[in-house]
Parts: sequence; structure tokens; C-alpha cells
Amino acid sequence: MAVCYGNLKVEYIFSAEIEAFKQAYIERNFHPNLLFRDITELYVDDDKQMKGITAYRAEVDVPRDIHVLITGISYVNFGTLNTA
Repeated sequence: MAVCYGNLKVEYIFSAEIEAFKQAYIERNFHPNLLFRDITELYVDDDKQMKGITAYRAEVDVPRDIHVLITGISYVNFGTLNTA
């Protein structure tokens, strides 16, 4: 999905999320081309290709032509989804 902000074009390439209910939210609202199950499962194989396991358990190549990577962390103690 590509979105333009003036002259800036932003393209959503992939997401990584370990929690199944959050994966469902991402899929439902953003429709990413790739949704990786866990960022820690990304690896470089013997042929120097970066691979990852998707939320659907498929092993795929991780896109390499990325200019900006945006990350975030969940603040579990302050999040509205925390019921503990």
C-alpha cells in the first residue's frame, strides 16, 4: 500500500508482530504484503539471503530495498490492552 504526503511517497512493505490478535488487527486494517510472525525469526541463510517466517508459517525472502525502517515497542504496563 502506498500513500502520498505531498511529494513524499510512503510504501508499507511489511510488519512483524508476535501476538496473534495484533497480527489480525494489522491484517484487517493495513493489509501488508508480508506479515512476519516474530522479528527474532528473521535470519540470513547460507546463500546470504535474509529470510523470515510469516504469520501463516511460510518461509519467505525479507524485502531488502528498504530506505527507512520504522519500529516501535509495546509498553505493556501502560497499554490499554493490558488487563493485568
